[in-house]
Amino acid sequence: ADIEELNKIAATSSYKNVFYSPTFDDFPSIEREFISSICSEELLSEFKLQDEFAQLDTPTEDPEKMQKPQGPCSSQCEKGQKGERGDGFG
Repeated sequence: ADIEELNKIAATSSYKNVFYSPTFDDFPSIEREFISSICSEELLSEFKLQDEFAQLDTPTEDPEKMQKPQGPCSSQCEKGQKGERGDGFG
């Protein structure tokens, strides 16, 4: 990174063009804000259109068939075995 450029960014009192994402995987959470600040209205509307298209749920294959539940459970629980008496220390 260019140290002089980083110093200019850090020294400025306005953080208008500074964005923070803890990891690269979290970048989509600030992506819309980032694009809004640097793009013209025309490009922003194109991004919104692509974003809406990406959110469409299009199945890629047949869904798996769900198994039927087994049951019903018996109303009587089997009696469990008793353990040895503890000494109270852990």
